[in-house]
Amino acid sequence: MNSLKIIIPAVILFILATAGVYTIYQTQTANKKTVDATPQISPQSNFPTSSASPKLQPSPTSASQTNVQAQPATGTDELEIKNEGIQLQSPTRGELVNSPLTVSGIANVTSQIVVITVKDTAGNTLGQGTAQACVGLDACYFETTIAFSGPRTSIGYLEVYSPSTIDNSPTFLQTIPVSF
Repeated sequence: MNSLKIIIPAVILFILATAGVYTIYQTQTANKKTVDATPQISPQSNFPTSSASPKLQPSPTSASQTNVQAQPATGTDELEIKNEGIQLQSPTRGELVNSPLTVSGIANVTSQIVVITVKDTAGNTLGQGTAQACVGLDACYFETTIAFSGPRTSIGYLEVYSPSTIDNSPTFLQTIPVSF
């Protein structure tokens, strides 16, 4: 009977200790997965897919990318920035364009501005405009119309970017070839 009084508390203590060790292991494993998570860049887009840590990697179509720091945790959930950058929807690569040109897409940029410049192949600026974008946890739609002077070449390009809030240098720069 005396040995039973010792064995039962010892078994209960062993079960509680095992459960505690298991809980600590699960917590550390979950935290490591959150820290090690990296975004996946879609080849069709400059925007990362869902991730716990929203740092962007440079894409082949952008000349400049900026990194975004992870948002502070609120409780056990973390805020996540999605679709950072600029994605042009219209016009498409190689499309025949005329003045006035309507340019649209989605953007999530810190300056809240998208600058669009129409240039010929010699680099001469034919027209320029801006569109209001957003900054936040997800991208929003933008659209603007740009009037441009008659090109002297049959092809040209659009430069689409957001000016840096630090030094006005182009961020998320994209060059899209077009036909006139």
